[in-house]
Amino acid sequence: MGKYLATICIPTTRSEDAIYDCLDSLETQSNKSFQVIIVSKSKTKNVATQARSYSYPISKVIQKREGLVGAMNDGLDKTKTEYFIRIDDDVTLDKRWFEHIILPFKKKNVGGVTGPTLIDKTRLKERDVFAFLTQIKKNNLLRKLIIEYLYENKIFEVSTFLKSGVFTLGSNFKEYIPKKSVQVNNFEACNFAVRTNLLKKLGGFDDVFAKGLGEYHEADIAMKIQKAGYSILFHPKAIAHHTISRDSGTTRKDAYHRIQNFIHFYKRHFIIDSLDDLMRFSTNLLVQNCYYVYTGIKRRDISQFGSLLGTLKGLLLTKIV
Repeated sequence: MGKYLATICIPTTRSEDAIYDCLDSLETQSNKSFQVIIVSKSKTKNVATQARSYSYPISKVIQKREGLVGAMNDGLDKTKTEYFIRIDDDVTLDKRWFEHIILPFKKKNVGGVTGPTLIDKTRLKERDVFAFLTQIKKNNLLRKLIIEYLYENKIFEVSTFLKSGVFTLGSNFKEYIPKKSVQVNNFEACNFAVRTNLLKKLGGFDDVFAKGLGEYHEADIAMKIQKAGYSILFHPKAIAHHTISRDSGTTRKDAYHRIQNFIHFYKRHFIIDSLDDLMRFSTNLLVQNCYYVYTGIKRRDISQFGSLLGTLKGLLLTKIV
């Protein structure tokens, strides 16, 4: 497909000088047979390209479509290389990251590859979801309900969706990363690669997930890749270090659409054919809504109560395509 093996797509809403750490880590790669596309709504000149000299090409795409999903598809449209890779603007990559994320594609049945998205302990403590899980462990009833029942005692496995619709969190913790590549069923959102032709054949990223925070569009394409007969591998050495925002004391907006994204994803890719399946899914919805209501009360943010209406609409009106 040309000189470069892969196109690395970096969607960003921040000023371009904020992603120097990410771009600098790409400059240190042992293999640099890639090009980079920065997708941004900003029409200013590409600061990152002009301010520093990189040995790999960087181009900028002005985002035209809605949300994170739109940014991903705008980047995909410009991709002509054999592989399409997604990373976030707040990651830094190990020196052999690119080498390792491309390596599994030597097997023809591999459609996608993902890897660790390690988060430092300070930020883990300050991110709501991880702080919430810490509290759960201290409460016997909640531990049994969430850790043992919803997560099936598998919460620290890597890149895996479970029967209730929850996804495991092991990829964020160095101590839980497997020593060898393993087959998984989910992509780590800021660290995955796909065969470009396959991704385009499957229609790219579904804009039904465009609202909210764009959650589940990566998971949706991961499921479609597997339904098309390909496998997804987790490579333990394709390491991205994720400098996540510190959201302790704040709320992430648009609970109304976020929970609808989950329901749409679940109804599309999971089959409820037993009472156990129904109970696990229902419990997951209950826990999510309780969390949104709790944060809404705690932080006096009534928008979090939108999850209740979003759940009702998602269950009654979501159509499976």
